[in-house]
Amino acid sequence: MEPSQSVQIWGEPKNHHDDCYFCIVKMSGWNRQKKNSWHYPDIHSARRPIPHCSEIQVPVFTSLPDTAFTEVIDESSDSTYSSNSYNGLLQISKAEPFTQGQLNDLVRDLGLSKDASEILASRLSEHHVLHSEAKITYYRCRDEELIRYFSEEGGFVFCSNIPGLLSAMGLPQYNRNEWHLFIDSSKRSLKCVLLHNGNKFACVPIGHSVILKEHYATVKMVLQKLCYDQHN
Repeated sequence: MEPSQSVQIWGEPKNHHDDCYFCIVKMSGWNRQKKNSWHYPDIHSARRPIPHCSEIQVPVFTSLPDTAFTEVIDESSDSTYSSNSYNGLLQISKAEPFTQGQLNDLVRDLGLSKDASEILASRLSEHHVLHSEAKITYYRCRDEELIRYFSEEGGFVFCSNIPGLLSAMGLPQYNRNEWHLFIDSSKRSLKCVLLHNGNKFACVPIGHSVILKEHYATVKMVLQKLCYDQHN
């Protein structure tokens, strides 16, 4: 291989018709016998290396270059860098830590589980961005505020106070005409959820069982436990 004065120079192609190296080069149909006839295109977006010739001779190595130099420190730039670094650290130190309510909102927006929420709170505490009043173990029992609205009977867990549940979840006012019941059954479980007619709010689970199947008697019992006649 002959030495070259420059290396392959790549640029942004103007089009994919005649100025794109990868569109012009055909990679199929080549074998060991045809490899010597391979032609590398020299286009504007892919300049080929320039080989040395009689006019451009190969440089001869004689000795190592003199690498001794005097390092000059720019005091103005150094002071500017130090000032910017200090200001950045000062802004970080003045950042307001997450309160328990703000952390709860973040966990809800990210849809984190109990374990993932506790890990997030622990990492924020390690970086000193969690308020001292916020508890890392808060999410271990975060369902205690809602569990009082549920009951269990005959292997069926259901909501016994739908207006109270929605109020505890932050719904300003419960209007039964804006919600409808949806029952879904599979081989593994039976689920009951409330769906908002305008999709303004997320679905609310109000019943679950891994024993009951979707039969007439089962659906009748589910509607009675959920007090369907009061919410329809």
